[in-house]
Amino acid sequence: MKVSDVFFSGNRFGYLFKKELMEDMKKNLMRCIVLFGIFLVLFLFVGFNSYSTNPYFSRTYDILWDFMTVFFMFGIFFGACLSATYITEKMKNKTGKISVMMLPATSFEKFSVRWLTYCIGFLLVYFLAFELAVWIRVLVFPKETINSFPVWRVITTGEFRTDEIVSSKQRQIVSIVIAVFWAMQSFFVLGSTLWQKNSFLKTAVALFALCAGIGLLVYWSSRLFIPNDFYKAEPESISEETALLMVSIFFYAIALFNTVLAYFRYKEMEVINRW
Repeated sequence: MKVSDVFFSGNRFGYLFKKELMEDMKKNLMRCIVLFGIFLVLFLFVGFNSYSTNPYFSRTYDILWDFMTVFFMFGIFFGACLSATYITEKMKNKTGKISVMMLPATSFEKFSVRWLTYCIGFLLVYFLAFELAVWIRVLVFPKETINSFPVWRVITTGEFRTDEIVSSKQRQIVSIVIAVFWAMQSFFVLGSTLWQKNSFLKTAVALFALCAGIGLLVYWSSRLFIPNDFYKAEPESISEETALLMVSIFFYAIALFNTVLAYFRYKEMEVINRW
């Protein structure tokens, strides 16, 4: 049976996934160590400075949690976007493109393996490295810290304090942030298939230009076509919950569209850009 006769094969996918992990093990392991090292050095450095100058202590709150929350959110957005650009890392030159093309697997299987490794796999590594660095911080500062950082609570509720009541609106806002995360990452997945060299920088510039262009277009369109007394009119009867849900669906739709488009672009790369 030819490879092209079957769109997806579990056995072939498993073989390809194992092959990718083994070939890129040293490189990806080095990236994991660097990520963990950044977390550990930063947490210990900030801990030494903060705990020595601030005597405040509580059983429900750690003085570093504000910093860790901001750093966690910034790091996961930046790291996920950077990791997404590695999907086409092996196709930056002629030799790499031919090597990928000759693999006995369909384009869907190749793209899926790379997407799982550098999008989903990154999240697992990020959470593991973050938690490990946090627990080492707890061991280094046993009297000042309060167990571990509540990562799961921050992700699901946007709140790290266990004594705070989380509203349904706050949970919906968190769901929007998660949808924005997947949408933003999908832009860099698509960018990696458009620009094999310096794809992160080029995608970031293109995304900024796109957002700025859309913002200016909406602004000038509203000035030209919307009457001045429009905002004084009574708003339509749409609930805040429905509006937030529609925003989440919009960003998830963007993420799905970009990922599907990136797959077809990846498929074209094997044929068009291999020379």
